[in-house]
Amino acid sequence: MIIGIDVGTKNAGIAILNDAGELSYSKQLRFTGSLNKRLGELYRAVWRTVGVDDAVFIERPPYVQNARTHAVLHQAVGTVLAALAFSDAVRELTPAEIKAAFTGNGKATKAQVQQVVKMQFGIDAGEDEADAIATAWAGYCKLREEALDADE
Repeated sequence: MIIGIDVGTKNAGIAILNDAGELSYSKQLRFTGSLNKRLGELYRAVWRTVGVDDAVFIERPPYVQNARTHAVLHQAVGTVLAALAFSDAVRELTPAEIKAAFTGNGKATKAQVQQVVKMQFGIDAGEDEADAIATAWAGYCKLREEALDADE
């Protein structure tokens, strides 16, 4: 399975594609309470979803001007990486790589990503769920590209 995770501390998304690139599961996650409680919920959601043999892709956190926001976002990424410590198959993709692979435009808006999710998979997804689907799709494309390169 190919898993895409949109990391966040208040909202996050998880999506699973099968090896044929078909959407098997996706979910918009919402967390409440203190930061520690939210990070714990994120950890549990990721840990329960990902299997040992899954290929996992997360979005590399963008640079954020606000130091507190930057630190909290990196805490969330660290939480996801800790939940996936059992796996060697975790990879980061840049936001531009994800958007380009999924929409054809590396500068696509969140609304455009949601629109492509609706067209390609037939579901109305929230922003974070759509981002997770796009991340899984970009991971799927990357794995296919690497397999083709290996065959050459």
